[in-house]
Amino acid sequence: MLKITTPPNLDSARQYILNVLLKEFLGISFSTEIKNIETIQISDEKTTLTISDVFFQQAATHWLQPESLPPLPLTHWNVSEDIAAVNLVSSSVPVIFDDDIYLISHDNGLHLGLDIFGSAFFMLTRYKRQSNLNVMHTTVFLPPLL
Repeated sequence: MLKITTPPNLDSARQYILNVLLKEFLGISFSTEIKNIETIQISDEKTTLTISDVFFQQAATHWLQPESLPPLPLTHWNVSEDIAAVNLVSSSVPVIFDDDIYLISHDNGLHLGLDIFGSAFFMLTRYKRQSNLNVMHTTVFLPPLL
């Protein structure tokens, strides 16, 4: 079973997106642990994948505010430059949230600079729409803090 370690902020939002992506979409079982870290860590017995945590770090202090939205225009990652044998529809992938370094190998695994969980949460919950409604002082679907 995979162990996923997350930072301590916005835990219910993190649990939501982990369950949707890993359990519901992919059928992967996992356990979670909260630690005072700045990335998301996915571990098995031998290796660890660290994933950037840009969105939730920003949203923790700027929930539904413009400061928590991605910078525009979106950047693109040319995946084939980092992973030669990858089969994608397009060699370039739009990046919603990232830490400017897309893929790094380290001693016991990899670091993925794409904030896949934050980006998925942003898209699936229609966060930008909710932030726009919040700015207009309209009732929103998302609670003030998850």
